[in-house]
Amino acid sequence: MGDGPNLLSMAVSALYALAVLACVGAFFTSAKFRQQNWHKTVWLCLALLFVGLIAWRLTGAEEYLRDTIRGWMREQGQYDDRRTYQRPVAAAVVALVFAVIAWQFFRFGRGLQGRRNFAAIAGAASGGAMILLVTLRMISLSPIDKLLYGLKLNWLVDTGSTVAAIVASLFYISLVRKRP
Repeated sequence: MGDGPNLLSMAVSALYALAVLACVGAFFTSAKFRQQNWHKTVWLCLALLFVGLIAWRLTGAEEYLRDTIRGWMREQGQYDDRRTYQRPVAAAVVALVFAVIAWQFFRFGRGLQGRRNFAAIAGAASGGAMILLVTLRMISLSPIDKLLYGLKLNWLVDTGSTVAAIVASLFYISLVRKRP
């Protein structure tokens, strides 16, 4: 899958590793102080997501998978018509992610109060943003590519979501540990 990770991939992976550590800390804090079960689930899933993103980044799996799909489409003679497939897939992915977020907010968010709950939801939202970003990069539709790479939204969402997860987990830890 390539010649190995480049400096940028290693730097981003280091940021992801900080997110893993912060989310694991929030998970153990949640368990130790007997917080709601869904808090533990959020922090554990978020930590696992960032572990997966580290592996994804360092192995070059995203580029490999994208190149494999493009190669297969060329073999099938469908590469020139890829936009025909990519547009509905991109629309479906965006609609699905927003539907899941809306459903989760409706399900959990309506009656939630408190800063601990807010921190857990902020962590979960940052994970959702990361999943959406990786999915959109995989679809690789020209207008999406221009938006992600031309305006540097790729970097902004990637770094911003990772930092948001770190901040949310550290905020959560501080709130739970201060609790009387």
